[in-house]
Amino acid sequence: MELAEIPPSAITYGILIKAYGQANQLDNVFKVFKKMQNKGYSPNAVTYGCLLDSCIKNGAIGKALSMYEKMLKDGIKPNTIIYTTLIKGFTKIKNLKGAMDIYQKMILDPNSPPNNVTYNSLLDCCAKCNDLRMLDRLFEEMKSTKNKPDLITFSTVIKGYCRGGKLMAALRLLETMEEQHIRPDEVLFNSLLDGCAKKGEMEIALEIYAKMNRTHVKPSEITYSILLKVFARSKMKVKDVVGKGKEAVVNMLAILVYGNYTKEAIDLLAKVRTEKLRLGKSVYIELMRACIAHKDWDKAAIVAIKGLRENPEYGKSESVYRELTEKLLEINNPAAETISELMDRHNSEFKQMFKPIVDSGNRTCIKSEAKEKAAQGKGSENMNIHNVSKKASAENKAAFIAEKGAVEEDTDGKRTEEKHFAVKPIDFDTAPHYKNSKTTEPKSTGQSKIARLV
Repeated sequence: MELAEIPPSAITYGILIKAYGQANQLDNVFKVFKKMQNKGYSPNAVTYGCLLDSCIKNGAIGKALSMYEKMLKDGIKPNTIIYTTLIKGFTKIKNLKGAMDIYQKMILDPNSPPNNVTYNSLLDCCAKCNDLRMLDRLFEEMKSTKNKPDLITFSTVIKGYCRGGKLMAALRLLETMEEQHIRPDEVLFNSLLDGCAKKGEMEIALEIYAKMNRTHVKPSEITYSILLKVFARSKMKVKDVVGKGKEAVVNMLAILVYGNYTKEAIDLLAKVRTEKLRLGKSVYIELMRACIAHKDWDKAAIVAIKGLRENPEYGKSESVYRELTEKLLEINNPAAETISELMDRHNSEFKQMFKPIVDSGNRTCIKSEAKEKAAQGKGSENMNIHNVSKKASAENKAAFIAEKGAVEEDTDGKRTEEKHFAVKPIDFDTAPHYKNSKTTEPKSTGQSKIARLV
């Protein structure tokens, strides 16, 4: 720009100050500011706002206050943004008194009213300084103005309550938030879980984690690390989770798997089996994968056997079982034979269930029988599937197809033959592998399958 002999304007210098500030190059910020003054440009409120913001982001609150004093000497009146920037600076160094002094100046200045960002910054300062009394006071003041609490507001106040040990107050505020149709995010849930960690409340933590899953908020590594901290500090025993229901068990397994607490997870599964609580095949698959990842072959085998006995329909997860079986064979683990037998048994039963009931010495297709009867001139009334459907129930229709086959007429009046083999109709209410079997593999959403099976 200078090489092209295009003189920079005050706006250009302001942009450079902001850019250097975001790049944490505070020395260059002041070099540009000095050059701007040498060129005869007078900084305005926007320039000072960028300058103060650069100082605050780089932790130079002293320089920010010096520039604020210089701004006042230059006759430039601060606006809401400049006041709020200074409050953020005091919040960063946990100086609640300094932040409140700036807030009082805003209250007295009709041209610089506090906005949502101002109140959220003040509330954050109260939370960091653990001043819950001032936190409540500012929260009520905010609600009395035109500024309405948003997600950041609720999240900040909840964080303050949890840090101060007021977990129940934080949970009540979560209910208020939901009543106002404000959807919580991961940061808010993590604050609540951190509050549970301080109190050792594993049961409440599981309820919060369940709500997190129900509202489709994806847990992060931070979430799981906090949950493990709650688990470590809680007096609740793993086996006690079973009494809380399936959802609590599945969520607890997700936490244990993430933290490599495989022994505790296996113990929990043993208790689940005793209580006859069905978890679904994906729970076992994910736990088995976790054991494989940690090369804990014995526990992986235990999980596989339990999973196959409870959910024989392994479906698309066959490769996981085969991989484990091959590894167990390599290390001469006898569990490989048991897993193979369970899988082969299921395959055999599955094939037998759908095997056509046809005499081994007479595998004649019903198609031939239909052709023969059609050639004998027997009317289509007894052969047409549509006529049958008008006269018989669904069960009779299935029986008719199995016994006679079906011949339909096409649009040209010609007889079109269909292949129908004599297959025994399956009663889905009594078939061993279909009764009460509704577990399906969920689509991937980027989160643990165990955490989604609730």
